[in-house]
Amino acid sequence: VTAEAAYAGQPSWSPDGTHLAFVAQQEGNWDIWVVALDGSKPRRLTKDPAMDWAPAWSPDGQGLAFVSNRGGSHQIHFMRTDGRGVRVLTGFDHGAESPAWSPDGYWLAFVAYTGSGAGVDAREIYLMRSDGSGQVRLTYNAFDDTQPDWRRDP
Repeated sequence: VTAEAAYAGQPSWSPDGTHLAFVAQQEGNWDIWVVALDGSKPRRLTKDPAMDWAPAWSPDGQGLAFVSNRGGSHQIHFMRTDGRGVRVLTGFDHGAESPAWSPDGYWLAFVAYTGSGAGVDAREIYLMRSDGSGQVRLTYNAFDDTQPDWRRDP
């Protein structure tokens, strides 16, 4: 689907299955792109000099959660699928990552470096509303808690 000369990865399917959001490293910068499955019409959504990565489509297909270090540490952000309306959703001192949408689009699960362990063992799982409000810590330990996901009912 992509023909990047440099890194292109971290694909995320659009809810309707017609597009992929992905991360590409070009000109020394990591940005989020969207492309149709036939490889046509690639669009660069982010152009910030910060590292933008880990895109996750909202279930309604209207937005993407992603991770960026625009404020100095990696935090969860949101933008519309045209790249506009970027806003930060988290503000943890040591960062946050791995956004995962609930099937109804109301919640985002994610990981923040707030645990009692060192390095990756400080990662804990959180839940927040899709607008960034109501953040709740779900795990409390000194182990690596990561990669939250949701079960979809059949």
